[in-house]
Amino acid sequence: PDLNPEMAAELTQKFPSYHRVMPMRDLVLEQYPLTVDEYKMAIGAVEVACGVMMLVGLMDTLANLTLIAVMAAATMAHHELNETEGMQTTAVIAALLLLRLIMPRSSGAKDKAKTN
Repeated sequence: PDLNPEMAAELTQKFPSYHRVMPMRDLVLEQYPLTVDEYKMAIGAVEVACGVMMLVGLMDTLANLTLIAVMAAATMAHHELNETEGMQTTAVIAALLLLRLIMPRSSGAKDKAKTN
């Protein structure tokens, strides 16, 4: 909320709608009955944890796949609510994460080993 109060207010207002249309809602809520606020905090915690994991290189492929799944679910929720802008934004983020996953990575150590 401190970084962008307007966006925080908008998400707080819209999250009940996302909670109602989240993919696999019945299956998830049957096992983990989350309130709207708990759902919002859980999604945020997963996103932050995956971001940190990707930054430090700890299980970054798993973190990347998890974020792709989160973005795919968000895209589906925006589609259900006919929110074109939100759907486009989350789809672009998912596509960028997919590119990050499939693009070959080079490290300095591997490059040095090949030249020796």
